[in-house]
Amino acid sequence: NQNINNKNINNNNKINKYPDLAIESPYTFGEIADFVRLSKIFKIKVYIATNKDRDSEEAVREFKKTNSFDKGNVEVIDYISKLKDIYEFIGLSMWGKDTVQDILKNNSKNKLLIFGNERRGLRKTTMDMCTSLIKIAQSSEPLRATQAASFVLGFIYSKK
Repeated sequence: NQNINNKNINNNNKINKYPDLAIESPYTFGEIADFVRLSKIFKIKVYIATNKDRDSEEAVREFKKTNSFDKGNVEVIDYISKLKDIYEFIGLSMWGKDTVQDILKNNSKNKLLIFGNERRGLRKTTMDMCTSLIKIAQSSEPLRATQAASFVLGFIYSKK
């Protein structure tokens, strides 16, 4: 079901200790599988936002042919913007200026770490919705989305 129901989201007025994750327009089976795995390992919610992109929707269909999202707490949605009232958006991008430590600040709202797909990264419209843009790599080469997510989650778990 790609329609989002706010009752299914962390909308219980409780601030979660750890952020949830979202990946935008994943193009490969591997990207989806990796984020499902992160959901299970870290026991967090993961959103897969297709942005109604044909390639992304096809990747989700292919994944569902041989796998299930019940291995983790995963929900497929059309657009990230549907979550704006529920989460503080924190994007991860090689264009970011904020640090990983900034994620730990301001605990007045649940946080959603948003990762772009491995072809194009975060969309400009998504970056514009974020309160912070985090850059974690010092090199000119961007990290894969799951590498960045694993690094950030490891950092946050080590601090809390």
